[in-house]
Amino acid sequence: TIFRTGRMTDLDTIVDMEARSWSEAASKEQLRDRLYDANLFFMVGEREGKLTCFISGTLTDQERVTAECCNDHVPSGKHVVIHSFAVAGDEADPDYKGKALEALLTYVQRLEILSKKLRPEKLSVLVKGSMTIPFSKGGFRLVGPSEVVRGEEELWEMSMDIAGTD
Repeated sequence: TIFRTGRMTDLDTIVDMEARSWSEAASKEQLRDRLYDANLFFMVGEREGKLTCFISGTLTDQERVTAECCNDHVPSGKHVVIHSFAVAGDEADPDYKGKALEALLTYVQRLEILSKKLRPEKLSVLVKGSMTIPFSKGGFRLVGPSEVVRGEEELWEMSMDIAGTD
């Protein structure tokens, strides 16, 4: 898998992947805005010309993930929040969590490089309960139940400090 920054030409595939991953998917307009406003924090994985995953984040100046910070990108913020994270395939596939973890670790590596210039200090994500263990393996710590409601399944907030902010 090759990881790169998302492009507007990826938008339709991203929208489709998002809709398959979440019962309350972000709209095409929201995803387009994130691609435009926070492009450095929008990563896609590609294999043989097809998208295999994407991770969309924005910056906020808030300490915890709230509904408010899910709607805005604050360029001066020090906290990166992942809003959308989708991997092609079925969650029941034994390789699914491994693919998700690979994408996540690559995203973290990209942030560590960016943090030397842009200075974000923290990365947070909201995950389904079934994904807390893979994210823990990726270096995230469990913060607690999410304040944000997205669909019927309870979400958990997880976070990590970003290296490279010395």
